[in-house]
Amino acid sequence: MARPGAPRRAVVVLGALALAGALVAGLAPAAAAAPPACRVKNPTQDTWFATWSGQALTRAIAAANPGDRLNVFGRCRGSFSIGKDLSVFGTTNRLDPTILDGGGREGVLFVNERVTVTLTLNDSRLTANTARGGGGGLFSEGVATLNRSRVTGNTAAYGGGILSVNTLPLNQTVVSGQRPRQLRLLAAVTGL
Repeated sequence: MARPGAPRRAVVVLGALALAGALVAGLAPAAAAAPPACRVKNPTQDTWFATWSGQALTRAIAAANPGDRLNVFGRCRGSFSIGKDLSVFGTTNRLDPTILDGGGREGVLFVNERVTVTLTLNDSRLTANTARGGGGGLFSEGVATLNRSRVTGNTAAYGGGILSVNTLPLNQTVVSGQRPRQLRLLAAVTGL
C-alpha cells in the first residue's frame, strides 16, 4: 500500500522548481540586456535612423539640412562631426539616457567652425572618450551650447572634457572626471 502523502510532496517540489525556473528565466534577460541601440529621429524631415552602433547618428547628421533637429536615443558609439547648424536633443527618460560614447576613440563630438550647434542632452552624457590633442568629449571650433548635459570620464592631452575655441555656454551642465591635466576652455563660458 502506497503512502498517500508522496504524490502531494512530488507536486509541491515540482511546482517549486517550476516557479524558481520561471523567476530565473525572468531575471536573465534583464541581467544580460545589451544597451539600447542608437536611434535618431529627424522630426523636421520625419525620418528615423537606427543601428546597434553610432552609424545611426552619423547617417542622421549627413542627411540633415541646416536648422534641423535630431532626437537621439540609446547609446551611440563613435566619433561624430557636425558641419552644419543643428539642434541635437537627448531623451528625457532618466532610466534610458542618451549616451554619446567614444569607446576610447579620438573624441566623441567635433563641431566645425562657422557652425552653430545646440546640444540639449537632458540628463544624458558625453563619456568614455580619448583624444590625442584636445577635447576628449567635445571639441568645438564653432558655437556650441550644452544644456542639461553631463561631460564625464573623458581624456585628452589638454581639455580632457571640453576644448572650445569659440563661445560655449553651459546651462545646467556638469563637467567632471576629466583627465589628465585640466579642463580647458579657450573662450568665455557662461551659464555655470
